[in-house]
Amino acid sequence: MKSKDYYEFITVDFKFYADIYLQLKKYSEVYTNGYEEVFYNADKELNYQYMFILSALSPMDGKDIIAKKIKVVAAYIDGYSARRMFNFSKINWNTNKNDLFSTIKAIRNMPLDKLTVFLTYKLKDMDLQLNGIIWSDKGNEFSWNQFSGRYILHVLARFTDYIDVAMGNESLFDSYVNRTVKNTYDREHVIPDKYEDYAASFSSREEFNSFRWKLGNLILLKLLEFPWL
Repeated sequence: MKSKDYYEFITVDFKFYADIYLQLKKYSEVYTNGYEEVFYNADKELNYQYMFILSALSPMDGKDIIAKKIKVVAAYIDGYSARRMFNFSKINWNTNKNDLFSTIKAIRNMPLDKLTVFLTYKLKDMDLQLNGIIWSDKGNEFSWNQFSGRYILHVLARFTDYIDVAMGNESLFDSYVNRTVKNTYDREHVIPDKYEDYAASFSSREEFNSFRWKLGNLILLKLLEFPWL
C-alpha cells in the first residue's frame, strides 16, 4: 500500500464505518421506526450484529442502499437467533462463532440483491427452524425454563407489540422491555399456581405444572406497587 492508500483509509473508509457504527449504536439504544431489528438484537445482547452489518457495507454504497442493507442484515440476525432460541439452543457468539464468522466473511461488500437472497437461503437451510416453538428436539414446545427465562420477556413483548401495532396503536416495545424504570413489565402465568382449582382439566399435577410454564400460558403484565400492602 502507498501513503495515499493509508490516508484514504483513515479519512474515507475508517470515517465511513465509524459513522455507521455510531448510528447503529443509536438504533440499538433508541427504538427507531424502520430499524426495529437492530433494537431487538441489542435487547437480546447480540453485539455481533455490528460486525455483520459493517461487513456487508461498502463506502461506495449510497444512503438508500446502506439503509436497506442494515435492515436486511439486522433482520437476518433476529431470525437466526429466534430459530435457535425457540429450539433451546444458545444464540451467543462463542457457541456459534464458526458459523457466524463464515457468514460475515461471505457477505463482505456483497451487493444488496445478492445479500438478500443469500441470507434468505441461509435461514431456510438452518437445521433449526421456527417450528421449534411447538416442537423441539430438546423439549416439547417452547416454554419458560432455566434457559429461556431471560428471553421470555423479549418474546412476550414482541407478541404484545405486534398486536398493539396491528390494532393501530403506537409501538411500546421499548417500554415493555425496559427494566430500569419503576413499575416495569414482567412475565406472568395466566393460570395461577392453584392445582385444586383446575384439577378437572388436567390428568395430573405434573401435566398442570408443565402447562403453566408453556408460552401460551404466559402474559406480559405491568408490575404495580400497592403502598397499603
